[in-house]
Amino acid sequence: MGVGSDRYWLVVDGDRIADLLDERAAANDVDGFVKVAHSVDEDRVSWANTIRSIGGHVIFAGADTLIASFECEPVLESLPSLRFGWSGGVGRSFAAAYGALAVAKAMGRMRILLLDGSLVELARTHSAFTN
Repeated sequence: MGVGSDRYWLVVDGDRIADLLDERAAANDVDGFVKVAHSVDEDRVSWANTIRSIGGHVIFAGADTLIASFECEPVLESLPSLRFGWSGGVGRSFAAAYGALAVAKAMGRMRILLLDGSLVELARTHSAFTN
């Protein structure tokens, strides 16, 4: 599969997930580390299922990163409620989507930057974790 402009791309990445894991590791809290890691996995699975349900193809899903492609511009109206902060970017190439992700993160957490420059605000369920 090419990474050119024949498709739409979505890149999603966790906000401050590494910081949460680092905090647990520094505190020697193995149980807390594992709990955060499992919860991140659950969020990532929710993302992947939602992307598939709206016609997307999950290219990569690992740790706190997800890459997906779409044949047409994705309609991101029914995104999952998440335990953690996640940000994303949409573009006509993987590179453009990755760049949009960086802009979304710079503008604050829990946002996806769309092609037209608008932002989609993400909802987060109550979480025992703060990020």
